[in-house]
Amino acid sequence: GLTSIKISGQDSSRPLSKEIYLTGKILDFSNLGLEYKSETKENTFFRMGINNLTLNLHKDKNGDPNSIYFPTKVFAISARYEFGIEKRKMITDKLQAFYGIDLFTWGSFYRGKQEDPSLPYDLRFHDNLSVSPGLSFKSGLIIKISDAFSLAAEIAPEMSYTYGYNEKTVGSTKVKDTTSNGLISFGNQNVAIALVYKWNKQ
Repeated sequence: GLTSIKISGQDSSRPLSKEIYLTGKILDFSNLGLEYKSETKENTFFRMGINNLTLNLHKDKNGDPNSIYFPTKVFAISARYEFGIEKRKMITDKLQAFYGIDLFTWGSFYRGKQEDPSLPYDLRFHDNLSVSPGLSFKSGLIIKISDAFSLAAEIAPEMSYTYGYNEKTVGSTKVKDTTSNGLISFGNQNVAIALVYKWNKQ
């Protein structure tokens, strides 16, 4: 009898879900990214994502055009990584509301290097770095299209702190200018849409 009750309880439990999101901003569908969500318990999800990932490596035509060292090598990378917890509430069979909080870090790094042996090595390159950690408060709706696919829309006001520096050469000395500021952001730029693919854990 005890064995029968245990088996019946396991069969009646709902499978937990996993989801993949292809996201972008609603106004111009820029800031593309991927997000993964895993249901830890009913209507509670752990989520993590990366967006606005760019990588650039090229030769930039800056400097003295009469110099044989005219081309400058440029390396640049930027991305935003975030993770957090999400809670959901069923409104109808096809519509869910959600809300949650994320921790995020956005960062970018740029280095330009001019291959000119007449310059000391440390003056041949200049760096630009910017890092912005913060909190994002997300809420929105998920509309079910089929068992596997849905559409989601969310708004995400956020608070962040930014630190950055930019290097330049003054005479024969490299100078680093630093900046820092806090920001609270709320508006159309924080509205995003997503195509969602869902499957169940085994």
